[in-house]
Amino acid sequence: MNANKTTSPWRKRLSLAKALALVALISVTRAQSPPVSSRRMGFAMLDDALYIEGGFDTDTSGQFNALDLSTSWSTESPAWKNLKSGQSTSHLALAPISSASNGGAKGSLMAIGGMDSPAFYSMFDIDAGTWTNLTIKAPYVSLEGQSAVSDPNTGLIYILGGVGINNTVYNRLTVYDPKAKNTVSQQTSSAAASIIDQGAVWSTTRNTIITFGGTKAPPADPEGMGTGDLNEYDPSSKSWKIMSTTGDIPPSRLDHCMVASSDGSKIVVFGGTPGDSTYFNTIYILDVKSGKWKQGQSAPVARTRMSCAFHSYQFIAWGGSSGANRATMLNNLPVVYNLNKNSWTDNYNADEVEKKTPVGTIIGVIFGVLIVAGGGLFFYRRQQRKKQENAAYYNDAAAAAAVTSCEDNNVKVLADEIYIGYDNSSGFSGYGNEYPLSNVSTSSPPGSEKYGNPHSPSTNPYSPSPTYYGGALIGTPIIQSPSAAFVAHQNPFVSPEDYYPPASNIQNPYQQYQQPSATNYIGSQSPSPGARSPQVIPDSTTTTTTTTSGGYIPPPSM
Repeated sequence: MNANKTTSPWRKRLSLAKALALVALISVTRAQSPPVSSRRMGFAMLDDALYIEGGFDTDTSGQFNALDLSTSWSTESPAWKNLKSGQSTSHLALAPISSASNGGAKGSLMAIGGMDSPAFYSMFDIDAGTWTNLTIKAPYVSLEGQSAVSDPNTGLIYILGGVGINNTVYNRLTVYDPKAKNTVSQQTSSAAASIIDQGAVWSTTRNTIITFGGTKAPPADPEGMGTGDLNEYDPSSKSWKIMSTTGDIPPSRLDHCMVASSDGSKIVVFGGTPGDSTYFNTIYILDVKSGKWKQGQSAPVARTRMSCAFHSYQFIAWGGSSGANRATMLNNLPVVYNLNKNSWTDNYNADEVEKKTPVGTIIGVIFGVLIVAGGGLFFYRRQQRKKQENAAYYNDAAAAAAVTSCEDNNVKVLADEIYIGYDNSSGFSGYGNEYPLSNVSTSSPPGSEKYGNPHSPSTNPYSPSPTYYGGALIGTPIIQSPSAAFVAHQNPFVSPEDYYPPASNIQNPYQQYQQPSATNYIGSQSPSPGARSPQVIPDSTTTTTTTTSGGYIPPPSM
């Protein structure tokens, strides 16, 4: 095959013509004229389209259009499709009939009542693209401002409230069967069904009809009804009840738009009015399972009497009015609210889906929290255990803590040799087994065990003063250690139990001295610096310097 073979000119022209035809077809499809902006139109969601019929501009209209929600578009160029016009009417209800409920191959739409309606019931076959006026007798002579909800399980259509001739409010709930093409039930209802301009949706989650807001017809005061609670009708029990809600509860209103997601998990309420010259631009999203409202971002423009839809996790509204008597028409461009982004946007995305937090992420977060909490608890218990151990050890560690900065001055040890004497630089160098280690001179000349009066005779010429008792222990490897306790008398080296005052007839003050109990250490086995035995630990109760009545002066605190 020749790779350089060229296409003939006529084939090029044919391909170009096909391309232009395709572009033209797409342009024609997208360029279908949008509907004229109106208010109080009938609207319904079926499959992937929002259908809008009738309404009022300067007069009633029979325009019929579908907004395609299966494809993405911008709000400046929405995907409208023009359909065959229906009855010229407004303030009507439009209800979808699925194909499973005898609605034809693609389903059908049923227009119900309306202002100046030539026929009460009319049916649009989506597959055939035609309208048919039903000849069955309606239960009302006329009806407008009513709501209509389809049960997707049975195909039955529930018509709630509305007002007739001379502003007669019908306190009725009418059920129409599309298969039988007849009214199958009509019952006197509660106040929840005897109002007009309310919002009503089918909840797939609860298999019930949920309504919100609305008002009484004139001459009653046309003020918005509802306190945030929802009215709920259960078709299985044919009874009404109140569905209480929490969160950012929307205030009372009428002429608002209310729509539910296809799975029934979310309900959106937008716009409306409390009944005076005030108009709402607020939007509220209800999580049906939790019953909690959340207010979203307010719209740039307030809106009432509009049509709306919920598709691809986005809320779409079109038409409506504001201003005096809610008669000022808004433009014919749709507005889009993205629930994932919690904001109004200029583009509708048909591929948008609800962004939920993955279960794995939730489990991971919970697991992480448990780990952190467990670690904190472990650390706390460890600290508590450590505090308990420290408290239990306190009595034993108190002495060591007391000698932190001057340990050597509190450890009393024997010198390396038996001679403890006088140091010219520091004075007395050693008191045997009771002198602080840091002050012991390792090269001291021999001296007495205890020093006393410097004028008393000494057995050692190097001793700065003679001993009160015993004298120097020369020629023996044993050093005697008197008791470590200081006593309350003038001699700081003799314990009170070892000291006896001399008799009055005795001149020698040392006569009645008794040899104290001694701890014997061989000089070569004297404990090393820092040893804990033998040692003197000061009593914590006697750390302050005091003078007793006996003249005793305790050692200074460290």
